[in-house]
Amino acid sequence: MAIEKFADQASESFTMPEVCVKLRAMLDDGKHDLDDIAQLIVVDPNLSAKVLRLANSALFRFPSQISSVTKAISVIGGEALYNIVMAETASLAFKHFDSQLVDIERHWHNSVYCGMAAKHTALILKKRASDRFFAMGILQGLADLVIAKNAADTFRKINHPDAKGLPWQRQQHELGFAFAQCSGAILERWKLPLPLYYPIAQMHNTARVKQDADVAIMTFAAQLTEYQANAERYRALKLWEDDTQPALALTDEQIESIIDSTEKDTARVASMILQ
Repeated sequence: MAIEKFADQASESFTMPEVCVKLRAMLDDGKHDLDDIAQLIVVDPNLSAKVLRLANSALFRFPSQISSVTKAISVIGGEALYNIVMAETASLAFKHFDSQLVDIERHWHNSVYCGMAAKHTALILKKRASDRFFAMGILQGLADLVIAKNAADTFRKINHPDAKGLPWQRQQHELGFAFAQCSGAILERWKLPLPLYYPIAQMHNTARVKQDADVAIMTFAAQLTEYQANAERYRALKLWEDDTQPALALTDEQIESIIDSTEKDTARVASMILQ
C-alpha cells in the first residue's frame, strides 16, 4: 500500500482534537493572554491535570507549588504547552489505533524516549524552540500503529525477530518508506505546522540528514531509541557513528550526556502523560 493510502486512512479515522487547532491559532495571532489560553485548557480536566503535574515536576524545577493552570502556563510557556497538548494527542491516537501486534506501553515509552532524546540533542546544539522536538519524537511513532492495524502481515514480517537490518531499512525494503515518513504524511494531513511534520517526514533520508539539522536530530533520536531499546542486539555498535553524529558534529561526551538526561527525563515524564 502506498504511503498516501496509509496517511489518508489515518487522517480520516482520527481527527485532530479541536484544542490543538484552537491553541495553535491563539499562540499564533498574539491577541490572547495567559488567562484566555488557560480557559481553553481547563475545560478538559484530564489535560489540565497533566499540565499541572508537568509544571510541578522536576522537568521544570519551579521553586514553589503551582496550583493554577494559568500559573503553570506562565512557567512552562505557550510553546511548551502546545507540545504537551500534542503529546496528549499522540497518546489518544495511539489508543485509537491500538493493535495486538504492538505492546502499547513499550511503544509509548520508546516514543517518549525518542522525544526526550530529540529535545536534549536540540538543547545541546542550541536550537531554537527545542521543546517542539519532544512532541516530534512522540509523534514520529504514530505510523507504527497505523501500519500494524492496516497491513498486519507486512508489519509482522518487518518486525520478525530474525529479520536482518535496522528497522527503518526493513520498512523501506518492504513498503518503500520508513514508518516515521508515514507519520510525517499523517501530520501534514492534520495541518500541523511545517516545522513539526517536515523533519519527521524526512527522517532516515540520507541526503536530508546531511542538509537539514532538524532532520538529523530526529533521525539521531530514533537511532538512540533503537539502540537503548535493544542494547543486547547492538552491543558496541553505534548506529549514529557514520551519519547523524558527523552531520550534527556531536562528540562522544555530548552523546553520553544526551543519553543520561534522556533516561532520567523519560522515567519522569512517560507515566505523567499516559495517565
